[in-house]
Amino acid sequence: MAEREKLYRKFQESGQEKLRLEIALQEFSGEAAEGYQTEQKAYGDYIRRRIRPAVELLMDRGDLEKIEKLAGYGWITEKQLEEFIQKALRQDNRAVLFCLLHLKNRTTSFHDREFLL
Repeated sequence: MAEREKLYRKFQESGQEKLRLEIALQEFSGEAAEGYQTEQKAYGDYIRRRIRPAVELLMDRGDLEKIEKLAGYGWITEKQLEEFIQKALRQDNRAVLFCLLHLKNRTTSFHDREFLL
């Protein structure tokens, strides 16, 4: 049995949400590779349902690329994005903060604020 198949079986059978999230984030590419469409759909569906803990875990790891990828799917709401920004501020995590502010600018354009010169 291939490593991918073992991980997918572990993902399906595990009752530990943390382990399932770890596997889903590790294995999800967003692209349905030949023969792995079912797995990719399952991982994507799981991450979408658990987007808050997924992004928080990625923030803790500083995995900006995956945060941007998940945001690109439209799975992060405006409210969640604001909460993630506040968390990054509290943790003084500037790299993640910059990434999230960039995402906010791209998706919501700070419509709730007015910047006067």
